[in-house]
Amino acid sequence: MKPFEVLIKMGPLRSKGWGSAPDAIVSAPRFGTLVQIVWAGCADEDDFGYDPVAARVGNVVAPSLDQG
Repeated sequence: MKPFEVLIKMGPLRSKGWGSAPDAIVSAPRFGTLVQIVWAGCADEDDFGYDPVAARVGNVVAPSLDQG
């Protein structure tokens, strides 16, 4: 599949529930930019984006929290 430019995500990054998203959004993105619209006080899950393969070889890269 061909990567696309922008993915718009409404709400925090969660692995369960109505607004859930796969961890691959962070660990294997297929987009150039993630636009995330989040309500004040709603945080992403602490371990969202966990990649068991990268953790096993010690190459865990934390997702960027840069909002700018």
